[in-house]
Amino acid sequence: MKASYGFPDGSTFSGSKTETGWAIGGGLEYALSEHVTARAEYRYTDFGKMNVTLSGPGRSGDSKLEMPIHDVRVGLAYRF
Repeated sequence: MKASYGFPDGSTFSGSKTETGWAIGGGLEYALSEHVTARAEYRYTDFGKMNVTLSGPGRSGDSKLEMPIHDVRVGLAYRF
């Protein structure tokens, strides 16, 4: 993953890393009737930390950025 962002004051944020990680999650599905079901799912994904560089007027430095992903999904299904 390679990321680069620019800010209005001229600062830039950049970093790159090959992402590998892990995920865990689960879900529930409930029959509301013979043809209708409702479900909820959750998944946590972690790709570790990425080295980033911030540079611009009055600021610069290297840091580590950690961005775990929390994914929540809900759904309603009709079965024919």
